[in-house]
Amino acid sequence: MAYTAARFGHVMFPENVYEPALKCAELLIDGVGKGWASRVYFSDNGSTAIEIALKMAFRKFCVDHETLLEFSEGRDEKKHIVVKVLALRGSYHGDTLGAMEAQAPSPYTGFLQQPWFSSIFVFVDILEKYSQTLTAFSTRDEIFDKSRDTSTLATTYLAYVSKQLQEYSGNTQSAHVGALIIEPVIHGAGGMHMVDPLFQRVLVNECRNRKIPVIFDEVFTVTMILPKTPAELLGCKPDIACYAKLMTGGMIPLAVTLATDALFDSFSGDPKLQALLHGHSYSAHAMGCATAAKAIEWFKDPETNHNIIPQGGILRELWDEELVQQISCHSAVQRVVVIGTLFALELKVDASNSRYASLYAKSLLQMLREDGIFMRPLGNVGLPNDLGFTQGFTQGFTQGFTQGFTQGFTQGFTQGFTQGFTQGFTQGFTQGFTQGFTQGFTQGFTQGFTQGFTQGFTQGFTQGFTQGFTQGFTQGFTQGFTQGFTQGFTQGFTQGFTQGFTQGFTQGFTQGFTQGFTQGFTQGFTQGFTQGFTQGFTQGFRIYPKI
Repeated sequence: MAYTAARFGHVMFPENVYEPALKCAELLIDGVGKGWASRVYFSDNGSTAIEIALKMAFRKFCVDHETLLEFSEGRDEKKHIVVKVLALRGSYHGDTLGAMEAQAPSPYTGFLQQPWFSSIFVFVDILEKYSQTLTAFSTRDEIFDKSRDTSTLATTYLAYVSKQLQEYSGNTQSAHVGALIIEPVIHGAGGMHMVDPLFQRVLVNECRNRKIPVIFDEVFTVTMILPKTPAELLGCKPDIACYAKLMTGGMIPLAVTLATDALFDSFSGDPKLQALLHGHSYSAHAMGCATAAKAIEWFKDPETNHNIIPQGGILRELWDEELVQQISCHSAVQRVVVIGTLFALELKVDASNSRYASLYAKSLLQMLREDGIFMRPLGNVGLPNDLGFTQGFTQGFTQGFTQGFTQGFTQGFTQGFTQGFTQGFTQGFTQGFTQGFTQGFTQGFTQGFTQGFTQGFTQGFTQGFTQGFTQGFTQGFTQGFTQGFTQGFTQGFTQGFTQGFTQGFTQGFTQGFTQGFTQGFTQGFTQGFTQGFTQGFTQGFRIYPKI
């Protein structure tokens, strides 16, 4: 993120493309959008991603149902149709105006928050009770089993959905249902309710049969909470999907709206007014795109995310089944929802103290924090460890980096420098000095003395004992000793000391310093950074299963 800030700063995205945005888009299309999406529209947060999705869906509906009119300049007559969006009660899609109107009346959309509320949406209740016996499942996999599509319950769901849609078919003066928006599998801020995937699959398929564009609001789940993508879990694909929050690992705001090629083509045409005229100053900002790309890569890599099962890339269940069973049976707990990395529990409270306005979970929140567990309260519903990623990442990265860098650098540098310098200097100096001095002195003295003395003595003695001895001995000894010793000592000492010291010191110091510094720094930095970052990232993605 820091590197991207230094390299790119801020680049206006219209008419431009740069590496972080391109890479992020490619990873998204090859990941959550694989098999259905081909276009990415960048924005700032989840609510704006929803607003963009609604604009896309309305245009696609109008094109498919041929309700668009050519508006020419000065034309007085303009046909008007009313288009509504189908949504589920209990869902939540954001706090901007269009997103708020995508929700049924709730604490988020009440008079205190939105006095002008006049929904353009049609809300469908999720069937909870019906004439048949309630279905029980021995495993959660059975809930997602596609064989349920032929069950009696599927027929009941279809009849209910068809009846709701028929009221807004456009055959009368009533409005059209121009889009469907759902939170796949889990309703997030609306209360952490798990929705029957069969009901949502029936709803999606029926809307598709009626050429009603389908929006998946995956802002909360992204790809980092559910064990698989919603498209894989539900067994059906959207036309549009929105992502935000953990897409950047929780480090910086960024959102995207993915769409199909067919939806993109709905905005094609010569006049500029045919285009999707929507954008933000910081759309696709470089820091967010680079961070998201890196977070997606790390999340999908079993080496950096140990919660991923390498075979198939599925997110393993993080919550111990026995622990979940114990919590769900606690006298103070109304219900629990556990899937992927998500753990939510609802506390038993009086009806007057329930839902989002409740402060009942506040005391539990404080107690859990004393045990190192962070919880996000939604009234009397709590999500333990909502801040786990940030805390784990920061703590793991800082601790690992500091410890690894300091220990590796200090140990490597000190050991390498001391060992290399001492060994090289001592060995080079001692060997060079001793060898040079001994060899030079011995060779020079012996050769000079022997040669001078013998030559002088022999020559002098032959020439004349008295005169020759005195002159030869004196001349030979003095000349031989002086010349031999001086030449041998000076040459041997100088050459040996200089060569030995220089070679030994230089080689020892250079080798020791370079090897010690390089090895210590590289090993310490690399090990510390890698270990710290990996540990922090992994620890951050892990949810503490301690209650």
